[in-house]
Amino acid sequence: MRIDRETFSDYFTAYNIPIWNCSSCKKGTVVFNKKSFSIFETNESRKETKTDYWEPEMMVKYFFGKTNCNNAKCKEVFIIAGTITVEEDYDDEKGQIFTECYYPNFIFPVLHLFTLPDDIPVDVEEYIINAFRLFWIDKSACANAIRTSVETILNDKKVLKTELTKRKKRRSLSLHERIELFEKKNKEIANYLMAIKWIGNAGSHEGSLDTEDLLDGFDLLNHSIEKLYASHDKEIDQMTKKINKRRRPLK
Repeated sequence: MRIDRETFSDYFTAYNIPIWNCSSCKKGTVVFNKKSFSIFETNESRKETKTDYWEPEMMVKYFFGKTNCNNAKCKEVFIIAGTITVEEDYDDEKGQIFTECYYPNFIFPVLHLFTLPDDIPVDVEEYIINAFRLFWIDKSACANAIRTSVETILNDKKVLKTELTKRKKRRSLSLHERIELFEKKNKEIANYLMAIKWIGNAGSHEGSLDTEDLLDGFDLLNHSIEKLYASHDKEIDQMTKKINKRRRPLK
């Protein structure tokens, strides 16, 4: 299942605050209420309101607040902070209106954009969670973190990091070369990892990525992780092989 684009968009409004899955218990949900926010207009924004050229879209505010997971057995506390800007909108009844848009810059504990399998290696999990954290802070850094997650997966799968040259000197293999080596073991997943690599490469160029690109990268990463580490997938694969080998049901 692909990540919901509306749930993890750049911003939300007071009328469509997203519902996030709790990353602590993985059962409850987290909903921030505007009433729980403390809001402050920036000094620069207040100065602008006194000028002759001021427009509503020039307003900038900060917000922060907290909420809890709605699972009675969890109740994990989540803190959110970010920036509010105003954008011109249109209402069928009221005509021109101005809507406050909330841009999260910080959410703690880290919200998971997808559920991580229980069997995932600790180091792979850590790099992916770091990518989740950076999603709200820095798009380029997030893309690079997703790319690094691929490196960690290849490390876990014992894909070579170096090779001997004809002159018997040790040289480091690029990520591209390592994925090509992994392709010999698992072509399907290697294709996903290569696509993630291209997205990660684009993260090195300022302004070349948007939220959709990052979510595409996370979709590919999620699918790869599920295929490589989810125990139910392994069980299904094993069952499939046994049935095909026996050419009849297992029982």
